[in-house]
Amino acid sequence: PTVGFGPPAAELPASEECTICVDPTPDNESDADNAGETVQTKEKTVVTGSFSLNLGSGMSAAQFCGNERVIVALIATLAKTTGLPADDINVTCSSASGRRLSGRRLGDAVDIVYELATHEDTSSPGGSSLSAVAVTAAIESQDATSMTKLVVAELGQAGITVTVTVTSVSMPETKTITVTITAEPSTTTRNVHSDAQRPCTLGSLLFSASFFVGHLVF
Repeated sequence: PTVGFGPPAAELPASEECTICVDPTPDNESDADNAGETVQTKEKTVVTGSFSLNLGSGMSAAQFCGNERVIVALIATLAKTTGLPADDINVTCSSASGRRLSGRRLGDAVDIVYELATHEDTSSPGGSSLSAVAVTAAIESQDATSMTKLVVAELGQAGITVTVTVTSVSMPETKTITVTITAEPSTTTRNVHSDAQRPCTLGSLLFSASFFVGHLVF
């Protein structure tokens, strides 16, 4: 005898048949919107310049420039001098060993090159006090002696033990650069397990169970 809890698969009315839904998009796949990337250009005024250091015993030029805490201390020195936030200051440290002064060979020497992003818009944090004119004036007010004191203080705060003497401070220059800003397109996420698809999936399971039980033979 055949025991069944539903009609065999062959006898199912056409209205009860279920079409299995297949979405080719993987779960939670993100598709970029039709809008592409937004590219904007903006002019920015920067102040550039440099100063040179003579290192005493205890640290070579390579060790000095390769120390991340040293770079942080140099950025802090310029931030304290100009009032600019650290994020607007870029510093490059390079060895200049072999330089001579008055015929006498110095210890290891390094050159510090900086680029400072200024704020010309008075609505920016700090307003006109962070303009190119103000930043340039702040740097020009420092000589080798005062800059040495600032650098030594910030190195001490960073836990760097080395004898440092600023030997020269260059005149800062102002220039305008063009910055390109690229905005990434927004994305939308699709999930294949939507409510509209669940009844179809449940119907597929019921159809399979009916087919199996309807053909069970004792």
